[in-house]
Amino acid sequence: MKRNLFPRLAALLLCLCLLPVSALAYGDMPIFRDQPVYTSDMEVRFALNADAFPDDGAADYKGWQEFLSKLSFKGHLDAQQPFTRDVRGYFNGGLYLKEELTIPFEVDVYFNYRYLKSRALRDENLYFQMDNFLEFMMKPRYFMDLPTELIALGMYPEATVDMIGRFYTPLEQLTAGSGSRSVSYDDLYDLCLSWEDMYYNDPDDINKLYYYLTCLLYDLGVNYDVYDAIGMMTDYLDFLDPEQKGMTITEADGVEAYVIGDTTVFSRQMEQDGNFMLVLPNEEGAILSVRSEKQAGGWEGDDLELTLSIDIPNEDSETGMENWLCLNLDMEDVPLHSIYHTTSTIIYSASGTALEQPVAPVRFEMFIYHSALELPRTTWVDLHYIHPETNQRAFTASFTGWMQEFDYTILAERTYTTEDFFHLNDEVLSRYKERYIPSMALSFLPVLAEMPAGVINDIIRFAEANDILVSLGVE
Repeated sequence: MKRNLFPRLAALLLCLCLLPVSALAYGDMPIFRDQPVYTSDMEVRFALNADAFPDDGAADYKGWQEFLSKLSFKGHLDAQQPFTRDVRGYFNGGLYLKEELTIPFEVDVYFNYRYLKSRALRDENLYFQMDNFLEFMMKPRYFMDLPTELIALGMYPEATVDMIGRFYTPLEQLTAGSGSRSVSYDDLYDLCLSWEDMYYNDPDDINKLYYYLTCLLYDLGVNYDVYDAIGMMTDYLDFLDPEQKGMTITEADGVEAYVIGDTTVFSRQMEQDGNFMLVLPNEEGAILSVRSEKQAGGWEGDDLELTLSIDIPNEDSETGMENWLCLNLDMEDVPLHSIYHTTSTIIYSASGTALEQPVAPVRFEMFIYHSALELPRTTWVDLHYIHPETNQRAFTASFTGWMQEFDYTILAERTYTTEDFFHLNDEVLSRYKERYIPSMALSFLPVLAEMPAGVINDIIRFAEANDILVSLGVE
Protein backbone atom coordinates (compact mmCIF):
# COMPACT_ATOMS: atom_id res chain seq x y z
CA MET A 1 0.00 0.00 0.00
CA LYS A 2 1.55 3.28 -1.04
CA ARG A 3 2.09 5.95 1.56
CA ASN A 4 3.00 9.08 -0.39
CA LEU A 5 2.41 11.88 2.12
CA PHE A 6 2.80 14.91 -0.15
CA PRO A 7 -0.15 14.24 -2.51
CA ARG A 8 -2.35 13.37 0.46
CA LEU A 9 -1.45 16.64 2.14
CA ALA A 10 -2.07 18.44 -1.14
CA ALA A 11 -5.48 16.76 -1.37
CA LEU A 12 -6.34 17.81 2.17
CA LEU A 13 -5.29 21.40 1.61
CA LEU A 14 -7.21 21.55 -1.66
CA CYS A 15 -10.27 20.35 0.25
CA LEU A 16 -9.83 23.22 2.69
CA CYS A 17 -9.63 25.68 -0.18
CA LEU A 18 -12.69 24.32 -2.01
CA LEU A 19 -14.83 23.48 0.99
CA PRO A 20 -16.46 26.94 1.29
CA VAL A 21 -17.80 26.75 -2.27
CA SER A 22 -18.53 23.03 -2.20
CA ALA A 23 -20.87 23.41 0.74
CA LEU A 24 -23.00 25.60 -1.26
CA ALA A 25 -27.16 24.09 -7.40
CA TYR A 26 -31.42 24.17 -10.38
CA GLY A 27 -34.87 23.94 -11.53
CA ASP A 28 -38.27 24.05 -9.93
CA MET A 29 -36.92 23.89 -6.38
CA PRO A 30 -38.62 24.88 -3.11
CA ILE A 31 -37.64 28.12 -1.40
CA PHE A 32 -36.81 27.90 2.31
CA ARG A 33 -38.17 31.23 3.53
CA ASP A 34 -37.72 30.38 7.20
CA GLN A 35 -34.00 29.55 6.95
CA PRO A 36 -31.31 32.25 7.31
CA VAL A 37 -28.61 32.80 4.71
CA TYR A 38 -25.07 33.09 6.03
CA THR A 39 -22.83 35.35 3.99
CA SER A 40 -19.08 35.81 4.03
CA ASP A 41 -16.70 38.12 2.22
CA MET A 42 -13.86 35.66 2.26
CA GLU A 43 -10.22 35.20 1.34
CA VAL A 44 -8.18 32.00 1.18
CA ARG A 45 -4.39 31.95 0.89
CA PHE A 46 -1.70 29.28 0.82
CA ALA A 47 1.86 29.79 1.98
CA LEU A 48 4.95 27.59 1.91
CA ASN A 49 8.01 28.02 4.12
CA ALA A 50 10.95 26.74 2.09
CA ASP A 51 13.26 26.72 5.13
CA ALA A 52 10.99 24.20 6.85
CA PHE A 53 11.75 21.53 4.23
CA PRO A 54 14.97 19.49 4.19
CA ASP A 55 17.38 20.24 1.37
CA ASP A 56 16.48 17.05 -0.51
CA GLY A 57 16.00 18.42 -4.04
CA ALA A 58 12.52 16.89 -4.24
CA ALA A 59 10.95 20.20 -5.29
CA ASP A 60 11.76 23.85 -5.88
CA TYR A 61 10.63 24.94 -2.42
CA LYS A 62 11.90 28.51 -2.82
CA GLY A 63 10.05 28.80 -6.11
CA TRP A 64 6.81 27.51 -4.59
CA GLN A 65 7.17 29.93 -1.68
CA GLU A 66 7.55 32.86 -4.07
CA PHE A 67 4.73 31.73 -6.37
CA LEU A 68 2.15 31.01 -3.67
CA SER A 69 2.80 34.39 -2.05
CA LYS A 70 1.33 36.02 -5.19
CA LEU A 71 -1.92 34.03 -5.22
CA SER A 72 -5.17 34.23 -3.27
CA PHE A 73 -8.82 33.26 -3.65
CA LYS A 74 -11.32 35.99 -2.80
CA GLY A 75 -15.04 36.35 -3.18
CA HIS A 76 -18.50 36.58 -1.65
CA LEU A 77 -20.27 33.46 -0.41
CA ASP A 78 -23.97 33.05 0.42
CA ALA A 79 -24.99 29.73 1.99
CA GLN A 80 -28.35 28.52 3.27
CA GLN A 81 -28.53 25.23 5.21
CA PRO A 82 -24.87 24.37 4.54
CA PHE A 83 -23.70 20.76 4.87
CA THR A 84 -27.21 19.38 4.31
CA ARG A 85 -28.96 17.89 1.27
CA ASP A 86 -31.11 21.04 1.10
CA VAL A 87 -28.13 23.36 0.74
CA ARG A 88 -28.48 26.50 -1.38
CA GLY A 89 -25.57 28.78 -2.09
CA TYR A 90 -23.73 31.10 -4.41
CA PHE A 91 -20.07 32.08 -4.64
CA ASN A 92 -18.81 34.95 -6.80
CA GLY A 93 -15.10 35.68 -6.83
CA GLY A 94 -11.99 34.12 -8.26
CA LEU A 95 -8.24 33.68 -8.30
CA TYR A 96 -6.27 36.83 -7.59
CA LEU A 97 -2.71 37.33 -8.83
CA LYS A 98 -0.78 40.01 -6.97
CA GLU A 99 -4.08 41.34 -5.60
CA GLU A 100 -5.71 41.62 -9.04
CA LEU A 101 -8.67 39.45 -10.07
CA THR A 102 -7.19 37.29 -12.82
CA ILE A 103 -9.53 34.27 -13.18
CA PRO A 104 -13.07 35.16 -12.09
CA PHE A 105 -15.62 32.39 -11.57
CA GLU A 106 -19.03 31.72 -10.03
CA VAL A 107 -20.35 28.62 -8.31
CA ASP A 108 -24.12 28.23 -7.90
CA VAL A 109 -25.56 25.40 -5.81
CA TYR A 110 -29.10 24.06 -5.78
CA PHE A 111 -29.12 21.00 -3.49
CA ASN A 112 -27.11 18.29 -5.28
CA TYR A 113 -26.71 20.33 -8.48
CA ARG A 114 -23.63 22.52 -9.04
CA TYR A 115 -22.98 25.10 -11.76
CA LEU A 116 -19.55 26.56 -12.50
CA LYS A 117 -19.34 29.65 -14.71
CA SER A 118 -16.14 31.45 -15.66
CA ARG A 119 -14.50 33.67 -18.23
CA ALA A 120 -12.07 30.78 -18.66
CA LEU A 121 -15.08 28.80 -19.93
CA ARG A 122 -16.08 31.54 -22.38
CA ASP A 123 -18.61 32.77 -19.79
CA GLU A 124 -20.50 29.49 -20.19
CA ASN A 125 -21.29 27.04 -17.41
CA LEU A 126 -20.42 23.47 -16.56
CA TYR A 127 -23.10 21.43 -14.78
CA PHE A 128 -22.32 18.83 -12.11
CA GLN A 129 -24.93 16.33 -10.85
CA MET A 130 -23.38 15.40 -7.52
CA ASP A 131 -25.00 11.96 -7.31
CA ASN A 132 -22.30 10.94 -9.79
CA PHE A 133 -19.48 12.87 -8.13
CA LEU A 134 -17.95 10.19 -5.89
CA GLU A 135 -17.88 7.64 -8.71
CA PHE A 136 -16.22 10.18 -11.02
CA MET A 137 -13.58 11.10 -8.45
CA MET A 138 -12.52 7.46 -8.02
CA LYS A 139 -11.36 7.22 -11.64
CA PRO A 140 -8.10 9.18 -11.16
CA ARG A 141 -7.38 6.93 -8.19
CA TYR A 142 -7.95 3.77 -10.20
CA PHE A 143 -5.93 4.84 -13.24
CA MET A 144 -3.32 7.30 -11.88
CA ASP A 145 -3.17 6.48 -8.14
CA LEU A 146 -4.01 10.08 -7.26
CA PRO A 147 -5.78 10.46 -3.87
CA THR A 148 -8.81 12.14 -5.45
CA GLU A 149 -11.20 10.18 -3.22
CA LEU A 150 -9.95 12.29 -0.30
CA ILE A 151 -10.69 15.46 -2.26
CA ALA A 152 -14.14 14.08 -3.07
CA LEU A 153 -15.14 13.58 0.56
CA GLY A 154 -13.95 17.08 1.47
CA MET A 155 -15.69 18.77 -1.46
CA TYR A 156 -19.00 16.93 -0.92
CA PRO A 157 -19.69 16.91 2.85
CA GLU A 158 -23.39 16.40 2.14
CA ALA A 159 -22.58 12.76 1.30
CA THR A 160 -21.37 12.21 4.86
CA VAL A 161 -24.44 13.96 6.24
CA ASP A 162 -26.58 11.66 4.08
CA MET A 163 -24.87 8.54 5.44
CA ILE A 164 -25.35 9.75 9.01
CA GLY A 165 -29.04 10.16 8.25
CA ARG A 166 -29.24 6.64 6.80
CA PHE A 167 -27.45 4.75 9.53
CA TYR A 168 -26.91 6.71 12.73
CA THR A 169 -30.12 8.75 12.94
CA PRO A 170 -32.59 5.79 12.86
CA LEU A 171 -30.46 3.94 15.41
CA GLU A 172 -30.39 7.00 17.64
CA GLN A 173 -34.18 7.32 17.38
CA LEU A 174 -34.64 3.64 18.19
CA THR A 175 -32.57 3.86 21.38
CA ALA A 176 -33.69 7.33 22.50
CA GLY A 177 -34.71 7.83 26.10
CA SER A 178 -33.24 7.85 29.58
CA GLY A 179 -32.87 5.36 32.36
CA SER A 180 -33.10 1.60 31.91
CA ARG A 181 -34.96 0.64 28.73
CA SER A 182 -34.97 -1.96 26.00
CA VAL A 183 -35.32 -2.38 22.24
CA SER A 184 -36.98 -5.54 20.99
CA TYR A 185 -35.28 -7.99 18.67
CA ASP A 186 -38.00 -7.36 16.07
CA ASP A 187 -37.28 -3.61 16.04
CA LEU A 188 -33.55 -4.27 15.68
CA TYR A 189 -34.26 -6.76 12.91
CA ASP A 190 -36.43 -4.23 11.04
CA LEU A 191 -33.64 -1.66 11.29
CA CYS A 192 -31.07 -4.12 9.95
CA LEU A 193 -33.49 -5.06 7.19
CA SER A 194 -33.83 -1.41 6.16
CA TRP A 195 -30.05 -1.19 5.85
CA GLU A 196 -29.99 -4.32 3.74
CA ASP A 197 -32.70 -2.81 1.56
CA MET A 198 -30.30 0.03 0.69
CA TYR A 199 -27.83 -2.60 -0.46
CA TYR A 200 -30.17 -4.79 -2.51
CA ASN A 201 -33.22 -2.95 -3.80
CA ASP A 202 -32.53 0.69 -4.64
CA PRO A 203 -30.07 1.36 -7.51
CA ASP A 204 -29.54 4.96 -6.42
CA ASP A 205 -28.76 3.90 -2.88
CA ILE A 206 -26.43 1.18 -4.13
CA ASN A 207 -24.36 3.68 -6.07
CA LYS A 208 -24.28 6.27 -3.30
CA LEU A 209 -23.46 3.77 -0.57
CA TYR A 210 -20.92 1.82 -2.63
CA TYR A 211 -18.94 4.83 -3.81
CA TYR A 212 -19.09 6.58 -0.46
CA LEU A 213 -17.56 3.55 1.24
CA THR A 214 -15.06 3.19 -1.60
CA CYS A 215 -13.88 6.79 -1.20
CA LEU A 216 -13.75 6.49 2.57
CA LEU A 217 -12.02 3.10 2.88
CA TYR A 218 -10.22 2.44 -0.42
CA ASP A 219 -6.82 3.35 0.98
CA LEU A 220 -7.25 0.71 3.69
CA GLY A 221 -8.42 -1.99 1.30
CA VAL A 222 -11.56 -2.86 3.28
CA ASN A 223 -14.20 -0.96 1.28
CA TYR A 224 -15.62 -4.09 -0.39
CA ASP A 225 -15.76 -6.00 2.90
CA VAL A 226 -17.67 -3.23 4.68
CA TYR A 227 -20.02 -2.75 1.73
CA ASP A 228 -20.87 -6.46 1.57
CA ALA A 229 -21.33 -6.60 5.35
CA ILE A 230 -24.17 -4.06 5.07
CA GLY A 231 -25.97 -6.54 2.85
CA MET A 232 -25.84 -9.09 5.68
CA MET A 233 -26.88 -7.02 8.70
CA THR A 234 -29.69 -9.36 9.76
CA ASP A 235 -27.17 -12.24 9.80
CA TYR A 236 -24.88 -10.14 11.98
CA LEU A 237 -27.73 -9.38 14.36
CA ASP A 238 -28.42 -13.10 14.70
CA PHE A 239 -24.73 -13.66 15.44
CA LEU A 240 -24.83 -11.09 18.27
CA ASP A 241 -28.27 -12.15 19.52
CA PRO A 242 -28.94 -15.82 18.65
CA GLU A 243 -31.60 -16.08 21.38
CA GLN A 244 -33.37 -12.93 20.12
CA LYS A 245 -33.18 -11.14 23.45
CA GLY A 246 -33.00 -7.69 21.84
CA MET A 247 -31.09 -4.75 23.28
CA THR A 248 -31.07 -3.69 26.92
CA ILE A 249 -29.85 -0.24 27.97
CA THR A 250 -28.85 0.30 31.59
CA GLU A 251 -27.39 3.14 33.62
CA ALA A 252 -25.10 2.48 36.57
CA ASP A 253 -22.29 4.42 38.23
CA GLY A 254 -22.53 7.20 35.63
CA VAL A 255 -22.12 4.80 32.69
CA GLU A 256 -24.78 3.91 30.12
CA ALA A 257 -24.34 0.44 28.61
CA TYR A 258 -25.98 -0.97 25.48
CA VAL A 259 -26.12 -4.78 25.40
CA ILE A 260 -27.28 -6.89 22.43
CA GLY A 261 -27.73 -10.51 23.43
CA ASP A 262 -24.86 -10.99 25.86
CA THR A 263 -22.45 -8.52 24.20
CA THR A 264 -21.91 -4.97 25.43
CA VAL A 265 -21.55 -3.25 22.08
CA PHE A 266 -21.53 0.36 23.29
CA SER A 267 -20.95 2.23 26.52
CA ARG A 268 -20.60 5.91 27.34
CA GLN A 269 -20.11 8.10 30.35
CA MET A 270 -23.14 10.17 31.31
CA GLU A 271 -21.09 13.20 32.31
CA GLN A 272 -20.49 16.19 30.04
CA ASP A 273 -17.38 14.79 28.32
CA GLY A 274 -19.33 11.67 27.28
CA ASN A 275 -16.39 9.38 26.57
CA PHE A 276 -17.53 6.24 24.75
CA MET A 277 -16.41 2.77 23.69
CA LEU A 278 -17.83 0.84 20.73
CA VAL A 279 -16.97 -2.87 20.47
CA LEU A 280 -18.13 -5.05 17.56
CA PRO A 281 -16.90 -8.66 17.33
CA ASN A 282 -17.53 -10.90 14.32
CA GLU A 283 -17.84 -14.63 13.70
CA GLU A 284 -14.17 -14.95 12.71
CA GLY A 285 -13.04 -13.64 16.09
CA ALA A 286 -12.00 -10.20 14.89
CA ILE A 287 -12.91 -7.20 17.04
CA LEU A 288 -13.56 -3.64 15.88
CA SER A 289 -13.32 -1.04 18.63
CA VAL A 290 -13.67 2.73 18.64
CA ARG A 291 -12.73 4.69 21.74
CA SER A 292 -12.96 8.39 22.59
CA GLU A 293 -11.24 10.37 25.29
CA LYS A 294 -12.69 13.87 25.66
CA GLN A 295 -12.12 16.65 28.10
CA ALA A 296 -14.07 19.90 27.93
CA GLY A 297 -11.92 22.97 28.45
CA GLY A 298 -12.41 26.69 28.87
CA TRP A 299 -11.47 29.37 26.41
CA GLU A 300 -8.36 27.40 25.53
CA GLY A 301 -10.57 24.77 23.82
CA ASP A 302 -11.33 21.08 24.31
CA ASP A 303 -9.23 17.93 24.06
CA LEU A 304 -10.35 14.89 22.06
CA GLU A 305 -8.62 11.63 21.16
CA LEU A 306 -10.28 9.10 18.86
CA THR A 307 -8.83 5.62 18.33
CA LEU A 308 -10.13 2.99 15.94
CA SER A 309 -8.64 -0.50 16.25
CA ILE A 310 -9.23 -3.75 14.41
CA ASP A 311 -7.75 -6.85 16.06
CA ILE A 312 -7.78 -10.26 14.37
CA PRO A 313 -6.96 -13.74 15.74
CA ASN A 314 -3.34 -14.83 15.46
CA GLU A 315 -2.17 -18.05 17.08
CA ASP A 316 1.48 -16.93 16.91
CA SER A 317 0.81 -13.87 19.05
CA GLU A 318 1.28 -14.01 22.82
CA THR A 319 -2.22 -12.63 23.34
CA GLY A 320 -3.78 -14.69 20.56
CA MET A 321 -4.70 -11.47 18.75
CA GLU A 322 -2.94 -9.30 16.20
CA ASN A 323 -3.47 -5.56 15.75
CA TRP A 324 -4.46 -5.42 12.08
CA LEU A 325 -5.14 -1.70 12.03
CA CYS A 326 -5.01 1.21 14.46
CA LEU A 327 -5.99 4.76 13.49
CA ASN A 328 -5.46 7.54 16.02
CA LEU A 329 -6.55 11.19 15.93
CA ASP A 330 -5.30 13.28 18.83
CA MET A 331 -6.60 16.87 19.08
CA GLU A 332 -5.75 19.38 21.79
CA ASP A 333 -7.45 22.73 22.39
CA VAL A 334 -9.96 22.33 19.55
CA PRO A 335 -13.31 24.22 19.51
CA LEU A 336 -15.79 21.38 20.10
CA HIS A 337 -18.33 22.91 22.47
CA SER A 338 -18.31 26.62 21.73
CA ILE A 339 -16.52 29.43 19.91
CA TYR A 340 -12.96 29.78 21.12
CA HIS A 341 -9.94 31.90 20.36
CA THR A 342 -7.43 29.10 20.37
CA THR A 343 -4.37 27.47 18.87
CA SER A 344 -5.03 23.75 18.41
CA THR A 345 -2.75 20.81 17.81
CA ILE A 346 -3.97 17.92 15.62
CA ILE A 347 -1.93 14.71 15.23
CA TYR A 348 -2.88 11.74 13.05
CA SER A 349 -1.10 8.39 12.98
CA ALA A 350 -1.78 4.85 11.72
CA SER A 351 -0.20 1.46 12.37
CA GLY A 352 -0.96 -2.24 12.06
CA THR A 353 -0.18 -5.19 9.85
CA ALA A 354 -2.72 -4.00 7.26
CA LEU A 355 -0.26 -1.25 6.30
CA GLU A 356 2.96 -1.83 4.43
CA GLN A 357 4.56 0.53 6.93
CA PRO A 358 3.20 2.63 9.80
CA VAL A 359 2.09 6.19 9.06
CA ALA A 360 4.36 8.39 11.13
CA PRO A 361 2.51 11.04 13.14
CA VAL A 362 1.26 13.82 10.86
CA ARG A 363 0.98 17.02 12.83
CA PHE A 364 -1.05 20.17 12.22
CA GLU A 365 -1.52 23.35 14.19
CA MET A 366 -4.72 25.35 13.80
CA PHE A 367 -5.28 28.94 14.91
CA ILE A 368 -8.86 30.27 15.21
CA TYR A 369 -9.91 33.79 16.20
CA HIS A 370 -13.32 35.50 16.12
CA SER A 371 -13.79 39.24 16.47
CA ALA A 372 -17.10 38.71 18.30
CA LEU A 373 -19.23 35.88 19.70
CA GLU A 374 -22.28 36.69 17.56
CA LEU A 375 -22.76 37.62 13.92
CA PRO A 376 -21.68 39.83 12.28
CA ARG A 377 -18.04 39.06 12.95
CA THR A 378 -14.69 38.48 11.29
CA THR A 379 -13.16 35.02 11.60
CA TRP A 380 -9.52 34.12 11.01
CA VAL A 381 -8.40 30.49 10.61
CA ASP A 382 -4.84 29.30 9.90
CA LEU A 383 -3.98 25.63 9.40
CA HIS A 384 -0.26 24.81 9.54
CA TYR A 385 1.36 21.54 8.47
CA ILE A 386 4.36 20.79 10.70
CA HIS A 387 7.19 19.06 8.85
CA PRO A 388 8.24 15.93 10.80
CA GLU A 389 11.97 16.35 10.13
CA THR A 390 12.39 20.06 10.85
CA ASN A 391 9.45 20.48 13.26
CA GLN A 392 8.65 23.78 11.57
CA ARG A 393 5.50 25.15 9.93
CA ALA A 394 6.04 24.05 6.36
CA PHE A 395 2.69 24.74 4.68
CA THR A 396 -0.14 27.04 5.72
CA ALA A 397 -3.72 27.46 4.54
CA SER A 398 -5.39 30.65 5.77
CA PHE A 399 -9.03 31.76 5.74
CA THR A 400 -10.41 35.20 6.57
CA GLY A 401 -14.13 35.91 6.42
CA TRP A 402 -16.45 38.76 7.35
CA MET A 403 -19.65 36.85 8.23
CA GLN A 404 -23.22 38.12 8.47
CA GLU A 405 -26.76 36.73 8.43
CA PHE A 406 -29.62 37.70 6.07
CA ASP A 407 -32.97 36.27 4.98
CA TYR A 408 -33.63 34.06 1.94
CA THR A 409 -34.28 36.95 -0.47
CA ILE A 410 -30.59 37.53 -1.19
CA LEU A 411 -30.43 34.19 -3.04
CA ALA A 412 -31.37 34.74 -6.70
CA GLU A 413 -32.56 32.16 -9.24
CA ARG A 414 -30.44 31.81 -12.40
CA THR A 415 -30.67 29.81 -15.61
CA TYR A 416 -28.00 27.34 -16.75
CA THR A 417 -27.36 24.58 -19.25
CA THR A 418 -27.64 21.06 -17.83
CA GLU A 419 -25.29 18.65 -19.61
CA ASP A 420 -23.84 16.61 -16.76
CA PHE A 421 -20.04 16.90 -16.73
CA PHE A 422 -19.73 13.59 -14.89
CA HIS A 423 -21.07 11.74 -17.94
CA LEU A 424 -17.71 12.45 -19.50
CA ASN A 425 -16.64 10.20 -22.39
CA ASP A 426 -14.14 10.48 -25.24
CA GLU A 427 -16.54 12.39 -27.48
CA VAL A 428 -17.53 14.88 -24.77
CA LEU A 429 -13.93 15.27 -23.60
CA SER A 430 -12.81 16.05 -27.17
CA ARG A 431 -15.57 18.64 -27.47
CA TYR A 432 -14.64 20.25 -24.17
CA LYS A 433 -10.96 20.39 -25.08
CA GLU A 434 -11.70 21.95 -28.46
CA ARG A 435 -14.07 24.50 -26.97
CA TYR A 436 -12.42 25.47 -23.71
CA ILE A 437 -8.65 24.83 -23.86
CA PRO A 438 -7.95 28.06 -25.84
CA SER A 439 -9.94 30.24 -23.41
CA MET A 440 -8.50 28.48 -20.37
CA ALA A 441 -4.94 28.86 -21.70
CA LEU A 442 -5.54 32.57 -22.27
CA SER A 443 -7.01 33.02 -18.78
CA PHE A 444 -4.16 31.19 -17.06
CA LEU A 445 -1.40 32.84 -19.11
CA PRO A 446 -0.81 35.65 -16.55
CA VAL A 447 -0.51 33.04 -13.80
CA LEU A 448 1.89 30.97 -15.86
CA ALA A 449 3.99 34.05 -16.54
CA GLU A 450 4.52 34.53 -12.79
CA MET A 451 5.41 30.88 -12.21
CA PRO A 452 9.12 30.21 -11.53
CA ALA A 453 10.80 27.73 -13.86
CA GLY A 454 11.39 25.28 -11.02
CA VAL A 455 7.68 25.23 -10.19
CA ILE A 456 6.83 24.57 -13.84
CA ASN A 457 9.30 21.68 -13.87
CA ASP A 458 7.78 20.26 -10.65
CA ILE A 459 4.29 20.33 -12.16
CA ILE A 460 5.45 18.71 -15.40
CA ARG A 461 7.31 15.95 -13.52
CA PHE A 462 4.26 15.27 -11.36
CA ALA A 463 1.95 15.19 -14.40
CA GLU A 464 4.26 12.86 -16.32
CA ALA A 465 4.74 10.52 -13.34
CA ASN A 466 0.98 10.16 -12.90
CA ASP A 467 0.05 9.99 -16.63
CA ILE A 468 -2.00 13.18 -16.36
CA LEU A 469 -0.65 14.59 -19.61
CA VAL A 470 -1.43 11.37 -21.45
CA SER A 471 -4.99 11.36 -20.13
CA LEU A 472 -5.43 14.89 -21.48
CA GLY A 473 -4.04 13.92 -24.86
CA VAL A 474 -0.77 15.81 -24.31
CA GLU A 475 2.33 13.66 -24.90
